[in-house]
Amino acid sequence: MNKKKGFVVLTIAAVCWGLGYVFQSIGLRYLSPLAMVCTRYVVATIALIPVAIKSISPFGKGKDIWKKCAITGTINGIPMGLAMIFQQMGLKDTGAGKAAFLTSLYIVFTPLIGLFLKKKVQKKVWLAIIIALIGSYLLCATEGLSFGKGDLFVLLCAVMFAIQIHVLEKTGDNGYPIVHSLFTELTIALVSFVLMVIGHQSPDRNGIIASWLMILLAGVVAGAIADTLSVIGQRETDASISPIMMSLESVFGVLFGILLLHESLTVREIIGCLMILIGVIIAQI
Repeated sequence: MNKKKGFVVLTIAAVCWGLGYVFQSIGLRYLSPLAMVCTRYVVATIALIPVAIKSISPFGKGKDIWKKCAITGTINGIPMGLAMIFQQMGLKDTGAGKAAFLTSLYIVFTPLIGLFLKKKVQKKVWLAIIIALIGSYLLCATEGLSFGKGDLFVLLCAVMFAIQIHVLEKTGDNGYPIVHSLFTELTIALVSFVLMVIGHQSPDRNGIIASWLMILLAGVVAGAIADTLSVIGQRETDASISPIMMSLESVFGVLFGILLLHESLTVREIIGCLMILIGVIIAQI
C-alpha cells in the first residue's frame, strides 16, 4: 500500500465532500432530500460517462473490464445508496448537527465489523478513533443525545457506510476506479429515484431551475470527483484507517460553511475540529 498517496487522495476527497455540504445545503432550499440525492447522482453518472470511456473503451478488450466494474460498482453502490437514503430519512426528525455526528460513527463501526472479519486493529488506531469521535461530537452534536426514530435511521446510515468500506476492500475496483465509480453512482441514482417516486418527493420544474447550479456542483465535485478519489484512496489505505481520514469531511464542511455561507464557529466546535485532526495525525504515524 502507498499510504502517503492514500492520505493525500482521501484528504482531497474530504475537501470535495466538505464543499458538498454547502452545495446541498443551498439546494435543499428548493428540493426534497431524495430529489437532491437523485439529481445529484444523475449528474455524477453523466459526468463520469465520457471520462470512463476515455479511460478504457467499453468495446473490444475493454468489454470484460466494464462487465466486472458493473458488478463491483453495483455491489458497492447498494450499501452506499442505502446509506444516503437512510441519512435523508433521518434528517426529517433529527437535527443536522446530531445527524452529522451519528453518521460519523462509521469510524467506529468499520473496525468493529473488521473484528468480525478477523482483522486486527492496532491500538493506535483505536486511540485515533476515540479522539476523532470525541472531536466529531464536539463539532456536530449540539442538540444532545436523546434518541428517536430519526436517529435510528442515521445510525443505519453509519452502518451502511461501514459495510461499503469493507465491501470495496473486498471487491476492489478492477484497476479502473472511474468505470467502477460510474456504476456506483448509477446505482445510487437508480435506488434514490425509485424511493423518490414512491415517497412522492419528485422535484418540480421551478425547484430544478432554482437549484440547477447546486445540483451540478454537488454532482460533479462531491459526487463524481470525490467518490472516485475515495475509491482510489481506500485502495491504498487500511479499512480501519480510511474512515478516520474521511471524517475530515466534517471539518472541511464547517470551514466552507464559514467561508461561503458566513456561518460562525464556537470554541467547542474549534476544539472538535482540532481533535479530529489529532486523530487523523495519530492514525498516520
